[in-house]
Amino acid sequence: MRSARTQLLLADRLPTAVIASNDLSAIGLLDPMLRAGVRVPEDLSVVGYDDSRFARLPGIDLISVRQDIAQMAELAVRAVVERLDLPPREPKDVALPPQLVVRGTTSPPRTRSQGPARA
Repeated sequence: MRSARTQLLLADRLPTAVIASNDLSAIGLLDPMLRAGVRVPEDLSVVGYDDSRFARLPGIDLISVRQDIAQMAELAVRAVVERLDLPPREPKDVALPPQLVVRGTTSPPRTRSQGPARA
């Protein structure tokens, strides 16, 4: 079974962007792409998720989606306390808006005529 990054590198055409499930996965994609001659962000935009401290490192400069972890924890604890203190009630969904932290790993998509640069 081939890794996703190997499949990307062996494909006839690169996608214009990859959104990884977390920053470490996105960072793990950057190195082999750069070694293969893929220019980030000119040929391939890369976005992570969780805005880890690694995303902010110089040389990585990863665009990432941030969630307010402190607010998530506060709401989770509040929900547990309410569940223990109050009689059973209907479950509720809570959605917190994410924030896109813009850095240097994305650009406008290349046009069809540009194609991906390969080494």
